[in-house]
Amino acid sequence: MTVRILADDLTGALDAGACFASVERPLPVRWRGGFHHDVDEVLDIDTRTTSERAAVERLSRCLPSLAAAEIGFKKIDSLLRGNSQSELT
Repeated sequence: MTVRILADDLTGALDAGACFASVERPLPVRWRGGFHHDVDEVLDIDTRTTSERAAVERLSRCLPSLAAAEIGFKKIDSLLRGNSQSELT
């Protein structure tokens, strides 16, 4: 089962990843680049403080890999900070 999670900042990435990680199954959190092929991971795409356009572009580049995962989602900030609304449309 492949798990891939996107988050807009490192705190969100760690928070979301903790729900799926275990001693037997670590879930690496990365903050640069894109997803690696066929591995479980959480990716901080750092869109919280970027422009709307940059946020949508970063998210768009990662969506194909996210869609290929058996469990994949974009973590949204609980206070809707950043570009969450733009990223969802």
